Amino acid sequence: MQWYESLPIQQRIATTSPYYVFADAQRDQQLQPCFVGYQEDGHIWLHGFHLSSVAEFDIVDCQAPYGYGCLNSNCSEEGFIQRAWSAYRALASTNGWLAEFTRLHPMDRMPQLFQSAQIADRQTIAINTSKDIDIPSNYSTRCRTAVRKAIKNGVSSRLGTADEIRRIFPAFYREGMQQIGADTFYLFNDAYFEAFANWGKAELVICEKDEQWLSAGLFLSDGEIMEYHLSATSPAGRTMGATNLLLDSAAHIAQQENLKWLYLGGGTNNDKENPLYFFKKGFSEQEFTFKIGFVAFDVERYARLKQRFTQAGKLTNRFLFYRN
Repeated sequence: MQWYESLPIQQRIATTSPYYVFADAQRDQQLQPCFVGYQEDGHIWLHGFHLSSVAEFDIVDCQAPYGYGCLNSNCSEEGFIQRAWSAYRALASTNGWLAEFTRLHPMDRMPQLFQSAQIADRQTIAINTSKDIDIPSNYSTRCRTAVRKAIKNGVSSRLGTADEIRRIFPAFYREGMQQIGADTFYLFNDAYFEAFANWGKAELVICEKDEQWLSAGLFLSDGEIMEYHLSATSPAGRTMGATNLLLDSAAHIAQQENLKWLYLGGGTNNDKENPLYFFKKGFSEQEFTFKIGFVAFDVERYARLKQRFTQAGKLTNRFLFYRN
């Protein structure tokens, strides 16, 4: 954390913080937070990820936390970055790690820190919240109308407390996920929310009427960026436009906190017609490309396993194809 906090403010993003790697691991006891650092004459390179195993194939691999991976450095000199990456690959091989899959943050200023394959996956959206920006002027007509509808319906917004993050938000969020038929993966446990409640970078924004929660979201802020992390909206909230007001309120909070961006992310896939992407694009035309990164530390073993799957007629179109 000392290394991360020594970085220039422009390079710090909450989901690339070592604390985030730790906090996200609380959702699954099988995830082991791991940090690798490299240092030369005051120059630092830091990588955080989760180690996890696949007992069936005696595999240990590295994966980014839910959301994005964590690579940081205070040096952009190519030689230093290459030496750090080489040292990391050597360490991974020594430890018997098979491969790594990571999600590179679209707003990261140093994507070159991941010195292996990077593939563009989809476009993501961010709202410019700089102090001289009239935020709603960049919304689409449908988005501004939905925000006005929520206000007309008597919905108001406020910042929640750490206690509300740990006591009330988990059940509200899980109920919201179940109502929309989300995968059980997204029903995070209480320990997960406890970790965020204890982190000063996490903020809860609540939209309510008559003290009844209609929409609530967890946002993470560091450096110059506030980032949307999780949210849920009740059926009544959806009819009142509460989700739109939630993001609008978060954007104005980011502006009040002198942050330059509210990062919203993208859709559930790379389809330009994806409903979630379409919804987010109503708030901004500012797009950033999301890329995924992959590296095989044990190339021969990875190739043998892939051949084994192919011969068995199993799909190998994902990087970590051996995982369910």
